[in-house]
Amino acid sequence: MKSVSHLSGTWVKKDEVVIQLDDSQLKLAVQAAQSGLEAAQVNEEKAKAELKLAQLTLTRDKTLIKKQYIPQSKIDSDSTAAQTASQALRAAQAAISQSRAQLRQAELNLHHASVRAPFDGQLAAVNVQPGEFVGQNVPVFVLVSPQRQIQFNVPPADASELSPGTRVTFLLSGTPHPAVVSRSPSAPINGVVPMVAKLQSSDTLAYGLVGKVTYKLELGKGEIIPVSAIQTQGNQDYVYIASSGRATTRNVQVVSESGTDAAVSGINPGTEVILNPPPGLVEGSPVKSVGTKT
Repeated sequence: MKSVSHLSGTWVKKDEVVIQLDDSQLKLAVQAAQSGLEAAQVNEEKAKAELKLAQLTLTRDKTLIKKQYIPQSKIDSDSTAAQTASQALRAAQAAISQSRAQLRQAELNLHHASVRAPFDGQLAAVNVQPGEFVGQNVPVFVLVSPQRQIQFNVPPADASELSPGTRVTFLLSGTPHPAVVSRSPSAPINGVVPMVAKLQSSDTLAYGLVGKVTYKLELGKGEIIPVSAIQTQGNQDYVYIASSGRATTRNVQVVSESGTDAAVSGINPGTEVILNPPPGLVEGSPVKSVGTKT
């Protein structure tokens, strides 16, 4: 490595040079590629001149053969020479294309010798010193964006509803900080979908904080009851309800679940459901209401 332009803690702009690698060999490669291109262009001009001469000779000899001044074999030889010259020109033009590609590659390698900031931000760490060897895939510096963002994971079922622009809340020590989803991949990784949200510009939280992300989704419409109240027999879900001081059953359909609650259809608002019904509870058993209505 040749030099370090900025140290840790420095604010840099996008495309500003942070690390300069040794580019002496890369500059020589650019010069060699330029020389190769110039040589290819000279060969192209030579091939054009030879083709033009071969075509003029063929045209002239076609006139002479009509007057029987030359044999047919001379025309055949002229045609072969013109075809050969045409092929030589195409080869020269292909060599120019290849030389230009080599020059572009050499110039790109030289450009990459200047390691630049990919975005505006602050250098959190510079991991190399002048004179050190820098290998491939080695992070030479760590750049932190001034714009805070939150990384969190959600279940695949929720990911489709959290499109970019959806508002979420970042809870830190009980204090809510509004944020907006900025990236939402559709493919899950290890059973969850990674998401990214940006905090509002007015928030200046420290980097590396850990909190909780909350959001609201409409999973379905129905009466909200605890999951512990739902019983299953065969393929039918049902609940025990308290009606006139007696236990009775009502079939329900689970619309959606979230955490410890479920939205169900099949019961009316205000219906008293029995939580964690004991195994011996049967239809008509006397019950006393001590819980909360749905």
